[in-house]
Amino acid sequence: MGWFALGLGLTGCLMVLLPWGRWRKAEGLSPLPTLGVVLAWVPFFVLVHRFVTNDLSVAVVNASGGGDMPLLYRVAATWSARTGPLLLWAGFTATLAWWWRRPMERETDAMAERRVALLGGFAALLMLLATHLKPFAATLPGALPGELSPLLQTDLMVVHPPLVFLAYAFCLSIAATAVSSIGHDDAGLLDRMVRQARPGFFVTTLAIGLGGLWAYLILDWGGYWAWDPVETASFLPWLALASLAHLRTVPRKISPTVLRGVGLMTGALALFATLVTRAGGAWASSVHTFVVDAEGSTPPDAFGRIVFLAVDSGPGIEVMAYLLVLLTLVGWWLADVALQAGVRRRIGTNVADLAVPLLVLLAVLLAALSTNDVALLGLQGLPWLWAFVVFLPTLVATRDVKVEDRDGGHPFGRPKGVPVDLVLAALIAVLGGDVFLAVLWLALISPLALSESPTDAWPV
Repeated sequence: MGWFALGLGLTGCLMVLLPWGRWRKAEGLSPLPTLGVVLAWVPFFVLVHRFVTNDLSVAVVNASGGGDMPLLYRVAATWSARTGPLLLWAGFTATLAWWWRRPMERETDAMAERRVALLGGFAALLMLLATHLKPFAATLPGALPGELSPLLQTDLMVVHPPLVFLAYAFCLSIAATAVSSIGHDDAGLLDRMVRQARPGFFVTTLAIGLGGLWAYLILDWGGYWAWDPVETASFLPWLALASLAHLRTVPRKISPTVLRGVGLMTGALALFATLVTRAGGAWASSVHTFVVDAEGSTPPDAFGRIVFLAVDSGPGIEVMAYLLVLLTLVGWWLADVALQAGVRRRIGTNVADLAVPLLVLLAVLLAALSTNDVALLGLQGLPWLWAFVVFLPTLVATRDVKVEDRDGGHPFGRPKGVPVDLVLAALIAVLGGDVFLAVLWLALISPLALSESPTDAWPV
């Protein structure tokens, strides 16, 4: 029954990928979008039923359930395991795709279909990750029944995690809106993103507030101000949502690149917060840390801890999937920067939009390969390469940008055909020993290098 439910859920998510706008115009197909969303929720509610009935034949129920707990706590135990939140997140994402399935303010049918398809694709990814983690796996013979941690047996456990994943679904919906507008007219883009940011900001504020109250009640005041990276990661997308909600107050016209950048940043930070939480403190030292090397200590840098986690066939694949999607959002933004700067590749705009995400995929696959086979292939430095591969297409393409020598123009030159930004970032990575500083340098300098006027490249 469990595996059949997962199949129905994946089918529902794939139905979201189909062109909703064309469905509305076809006779007899109008109920199918709603059916797809209903199917996307089936695996989650089947798992909830297993916890409510305390079905000890299911491994996750046997480990975290409890027939003596109140009904609400048994329901909350569903998202205490690793698989329950994925099914919940997939359901929320599919629901938002269904809710905003029609074109919004000054949005074409093609843009709306692209936005909904992106959300449906992410929901399908979450469903595949949940399937890989086997939420309905049978309990091993002789396994003793466990129970939900006493720290989690609280009313806040019932409401806080679902609100967090609903907030992340809003963030990704905003990012999908930004992606769908790349290569199209940006008219109405701010209105569309703010329309989604307002409820998302409310839900995120409520989730963070309840999380802070939970930390205060369980860990006292000092625990609330500990700023553990896992417990405070959701603050980052909150900042992005707050920035997006206040863009209307900017007195001057905001460039399309900045608008899309803020939207993509909102989704990227939600993924980053999820990555930090699901990686158990891989980003920084945390009381939740479980990523250790053979000597029992954590790798010295964040990327090393994340790559080290990739060898775990369960959580590792999940975390690397989030990292891949996050980098894809960064790649889309860089492609938009290049397009706004007038860079056109000979292969055409549509293919150029896909070039950076495909390179991101290739680079992360190479990083995963090197993680498992560094001793055999001698590719110890390869995991660090992907960070530069992500930025390489845009940087090399900037040699085609014509920079005029005029007052107020670009204050510094660049040798023809030489990606100066890439060279400087490589020096930072080598001398500083931190690839993330190099990535930050690239992200900040690329808009300047692509713009004829550096003052116009900053969101002021």
